[in-house]
Amino acid sequence: MKSIAIIIVNYNSFSEIKELSESLNQYSLDIFDVFIVDNNSLKDNELEMNKFCQKNKYFFIKSKENHGFASGVNIGIKKAMTDEKYKYFMLLNPDTILEDPKFFDQLTKDMEETKAAIIGPLVRYYPEKDTIYCAGGSISKISALNNLVGKGSKDFKKFSTIRECDFISGGSMLISRELLDKIPSFPEEYFLFFEEADFCMNAKKLGYKVIFTPNTYLYHKHSQSISYMSDLYLYYSIRNYRIFAFKYLQWYFLPVFMLVYLTYWCGGYAIKAIQHGNIKGILQIFKALLNLKFK
Repeated sequence: MKSIAIIIVNYNSFSEIKELSESLNQYSLDIFDVFIVDNNSLKDNELEMNKFCQKNKYFFIKSKENHGFASGVNIGIKKAMTDEKYKYFMLLNPDTILEDPKFFDQLTKDMEETKAAIIGPLVRYYPEKDTIYCAGGSISKISALNNLVGKGSKDFKKFSTIRECDFISGGSMLISRELLDKIPSFPEEYFLFFEEADFCMNAKKLGYKVIFTPNTYLYHKHSQSISYMSDLYLYYSIRNYRIFAFKYLQWYFLPVFMLVYLTYWCGGYAIKAIQHGNIKGILQIFKALLNLKFK
C-alpha cells in the first residue's frame, strides 16, 4: 500500500520535473503517489505539466497565484493529508535527481528507528557527484545564520553518521504525518528562503527530532529557476534573514545579529551583487532593509 506522498512545487520547471520523474521510475508505484503543485507557471509550461501528470498518473494541482514555495507546499500537503493512507510526506525540488535504489526504504527506516519527525538524506551536487551540497543544516544561536553543513566538501567520511541537526533542506525533506497533524503548514511570510528552517525550528520547539542520515542520498542540480545574485535572490535573502532572526533569537543576541546582518550579510551581498554585474540589485537590498515590497 502506498504510504508516501511526494510533493513537488513547479514554477516553469517542466524540463527539470521530467528528469526527476525519470529517476522516480526506478521505484515501485506501490510506494508513493506524486502531487505536483503548479505555482501559476507560464501557460505553455502549465499545459505541458498537466498532460505530463495525466500520462504518469500524478496528481496535478493548479494554484491561481504564485504566493511562494511554502504556499505551494501547503497546497500539496493539504490535498495529500485528506487521504489517511499516507504516513510520510516527501518534499522534493524539481532540480533533484534520485539514484539510490533503496532511497525511500532507507529514509523511512531511519525515520522510524530514530523516532524523527523530519529526516533528510545526504545531498550531493549534480553533475559534480563527488561534492556535498548539504548534510543537514545548522543555525547559529547567536546570529541566527543558517548554514548547509558540509557544503562544497568532498570528505564523505566526515558526514557518515546519523545525527540530529537544526534543519533539513526543503528540497529533500521527509515529514511524518504525526508532525503535520500538529504543524499542518509551512510559514508563508517568506515567499522563498528560510521556510524549511522556520518549520524545523517550530518542530524542535515542540520536542520533535530533526535528523540527518548519510545512509541514502540524492543529487541537487544548480538552481535553474532562481539565478544567483538576481534581484529576486537578493531581496528575499536580505528580507527573510531578518524575519527569521527576530522570530527565533533570544533578545539579548539581537545586537550581535544586527552587527552581522548589516555588515556581513547586507554588505557582503552588496559587494557580491556588484561583482556579478547586478549593480541595480543594491536597490533590492535597500527595499528589503526597509521592508518594501519586491518589484
